[in-house]
Amino acid sequence: AKGHKAAVLICSPEGELHHLAADMFESILLQKGYEVYNAAPSAPAESIVKMIPTCNPHLIMISVTLQDHLRPAIRLTSRIRVKFKLPVLLGGLATRQLKHHEKQKIEESYKVSFISEASLEKIMHAVRTLASM
Repeated sequence: AKGHKAAVLICSPEGELHHLAADMFESILLQKGYEVYNAAPSAPAESIVKMIPTCNPHLIMISVTLQDHLRPAIRLTSRIRVKFKLPVLLGGLATRQLKHHEKQKIEESYKVSFISEASLEKIMHAVRTLASM
């Protein structure tokens, strides 16, 4: 038997219907031996928060494609961070539109890491680093 696999929960904010990135990350992470729970697209924030104790992830990845869903994504992050001391990676097309100072403010307020400009290699590095905590 192998050692315990790090678990990653992939989700998107309510209203978000794009799940291509989430599905892509799911398959990459599964290939790399992670346990993956994919709640994308658009599971209500409440059910994502309720899922966490069940799947017990080491890391949560939130994918947000549309600008309009940035606020719900941040609210979701906030709800997760209030209840659980888990690292959260926030990425997706919508996060690219944020200005540097906006990202910094969100990172400081919610203790979240952005992966919007990162290459796949950098994202996987972030996942490895955060999921091994």
